[in-house]
Amino acid sequence: MNRHPALSAFLIVFFIFTACISVNAAENTTARPDIIIKISRLHQAINVIDKMAAADMDQPMSAPSFFLRSTLFGTDWIDPDRSIVIGINFENMAADAKPVMAALIPYTRQNEDFHISYDAVSKIDHYLVPLPPGEGGVVSDQMAYDLVQASLKKQDGLLSMELAASQLLNKADSQIEKMLLELDSKMGDQTNSPDDLTPEDINKLLNGLIKAAKQLETFSMGMDITASELIIFSDALALKKTDLAKLFTRSAASKASRMGKYTPKHHINFKSTSYDFKGMITFFNEIVGEFYKKIGLDLTNIESMASHFTGEMAGGMSFNDMGMDIEMIAVLNDTEKTGTEFLESVYLPWMMDYGQKMATFYNQQTLGKPVKNIFSTTPESNLYGNKVFGINCEIALNMPNIAAADKMKFHLRTTAVDNLLLTASSDERLKQLIKIAGTLEKQPYDGPLMKMDMNLGAYLDAVRKMIPQTESGMNVNLSDIGSLVYTFDMAKNKLSSKYVIKIDDIRSMVSAFKQASAASMDAEDESLYAADQSFSRPPTMLQHSKKGQKPKPKKEDTAEFWLDKGLLYATYGNDKEAIRFYKKALQIEPDNTRTLFNIGLSYSSLGNYNMAITALNQAIYLAPDNGDYHYGLGWVYLLKGESGKAMEYIRTASDLGNPDARKYLLKNQ
Repeated sequence: MNRHPALSAFLIVFFIFTACISVNAAENTTARPDIIIKISRLHQAINVIDKMAAADMDQPMSAPSFFLRSTLFGTDWIDPDRSIVIGINFENMAADAKPVMAALIPYTRQNEDFHISYDAVSKIDHYLVPLPPGEGGVVSDQMAYDLVQASLKKQDGLLSMELAASQLLNKADSQIEKMLLELDSKMGDQTNSPDDLTPEDINKLLNGLIKAAKQLETFSMGMDITASELIIFSDALALKKTDLAKLFTRSAASKASRMGKYTPKHHINFKSTSYDFKGMITFFNEIVGEFYKKIGLDLTNIESMASHFTGEMAGGMSFNDMGMDIEMIAVLNDTEKTGTEFLESVYLPWMMDYGQKMATFYNQQTLGKPVKNIFSTTPESNLYGNKVFGINCEIALNMPNIAAADKMKFHLRTTAVDNLLLTASSDERLKQLIKIAGTLEKQPYDGPLMKMDMNLGAYLDAVRKMIPQTESGMNVNLSDIGSLVYTFDMAKNKLSSKYVIKIDDIRSMVSAFKQASAASMDAEDESLYAADQSFSRPPTMLQHSKKGQKPKPKKEDTAEFWLDKGLLYATYGNDKEAIRFYKKALQIEPDNTRTLFNIGLSYSSLGNYNMAITALNQAIYLAPDNGDYHYGLGWVYLLKGESGKAMEYIRTASDLGNPDARKYLLKNQ
C-alpha cells in the first residue's frame, strides 16, 4: 500500500517531466541509467528556499520546507555529504512501456518511519526505494550500483538532471521513424507554391536535429543555490571524434584577449574571446539552413561575414523610448583588409544586402506598406583621420497598444582602426572608442569564452517606457530589480552555460511584478469598498462589532459560509479567488475581524500591500488586543520593506502573547 501519495506524486511528476524531454533529446555508450536526477546539500537548499519565500521560522506551517520535512519524516537523518539520486531507465521506448525507476536516499542514521512507509530496502548507509513507492518493484543490482556511484560523485549543483542523450535517441530510433512517417502522412500535399514548406523539408530538418543530438553523450541541466545567488546551468558533453566535439573545444587563441581595459556600461554588456564562430554557423547551416532559407532567413549570408572575424569582441546596448544605443569593438582576422578598404568593399555592401534580405523576411511576416531595406546609409565623417560610415536602421513595430514607439530605431557610426572594427551610435561615442582602441593590448585570459551581464531593472524599465501607460498595472518602480549574469564556455568536448542572479534581486523582481499585478486590481477594489461599507472606512473611525449574535447556519446568505470558502481557496494558493469570497463575507458582515485579517493576508500574498494594510488596520481597530492581527500587519510591512513600522507591530504582538512574534524577535534582535 502506498502510504504517502504526496511523495509518489512528486517523484512521478518529476519522471513525466524528464521523460518528455528525453524523447526529444537522445546511442548507447555505457551501461547506465538513461536519466539521473541528483539532489545534494538538501539542508542548505531547504534553508535558502525558505529565505527566498520569506518564510523563515516565524510561520513554519507556511514554509516550503514544511511539506518536504513532513513527507520525509524529517531531514536530519539524511547524509548531507552525499546526493539523493533518482535513476530512470527505459528498457522499451514504446508508448505503453513502463520505465524502471528507483531512488537512493543516503543516511547517517536509519529512519524506521521512512523505511516502513515507503517499503525501502535498507543498506549499510542508504535506502533504496523502487518507484513508484509501494508497488512491489525490485531495484536491480545494476541500478543499485549506478545509483551508489552517482551518489558518491560530487556535483556542483544543488539539483541536476542528466540525460544520456545519444543512448536515449538510439533506443528510440524505431519510435522516431514512426513519428516522422506519421508527420508526413498528416501533412500530406499541402503546398501551394514552391516557397511553401513541404513534408520533406520538415523531415529533413528533424532528421538533421536528431543526427546532431546523437553526437551528444550527455546533456544535463540543473540549479545551485548559495547564500546569496541562484545559479541555473546546463552542460552538453559531445561524444569523442564527432563534429560537435571539435566545436566544443577552445583554441589556444582564446586564452588571450585584448578587451581587458574596455568595459561598456549599458543595459546589456558582453565580452567574448576568440572562437570559430564561422564553424558553428556552418555546422547549423548544414542542419537547418535549407529550412531557414524557405522561411526567408539565409544563414549562409551570416556565415560569409563571420569568416572575417576572430570571434573576439566586446560591446553593449541600451534601450530608450525611441530605440537603442549600441557600441562594439570587434577583432578582424589578421589576413583581412584593414581600414576603409574592408568597410567599403566588404562590410557595408554586406550590411545593405543583409538589410534587404531582412526586409523581404519582414514583409512576409507583416501587413502594411512593404519595406525595401531596413538599413539606409547616412553621411560620412572623419574622426582623427579615420573615415567614418553611417547606417540607420528603422523597423516598424506592428504591435497593439504601441503608438508612442511604433518604430524601433538605431543609428550606427562605424570605422576601423588597424584590425579593430569600431561601432557606436554617435560620432561622440565613436571618438571615445578610438581612444580606447589605442590602449588595447593582448593579455593572458583565463575567463569564460563569453560573458554577458544584463541590468534587469534598467532594461525592463526602458521596455516599459516604450509602451504607453495603460491599465495593465505596469506603472511600478523596476529600477532596483538587479542584474543577470550569463556565461558561456567550452572545455574538453563540453559546452557549458550558466545564469546567475542574486536571491535578493529575485525577491525584488517578484515583489515588483506582484505590485504590478495588484495595481490592476485597485480600481475594482475601490469600487467594491464603497463609502457605505465599513472595510473602506479609515481605521481611526469607530466601528461597532456585532457582538451577542447567535450562530447562523452555514448557508449562502451568511458571512461564515463565504469566509470558509475563501479560506479553502487561500489554503490551496488561489488568493485572488479567495479575495472574491472574502468580499462577499464582508458585504454581509463588514465588522468580522477574521475575514478582515484573512483578506489582508491574501492581499499581501498578491503583493497588494496597501489593501492588506487597510484591512489589517481595520481588524486591529476592532480587536486591538489580538496579537495575531498585530503580527500579520507587521509581517506585511516587512514584505513592503518598511522594517521600522514592522517592528512596532511585531513587538506589540509579542507583548500580546503571539508566539511567532516572540520567535521572530529572538531571532532578529
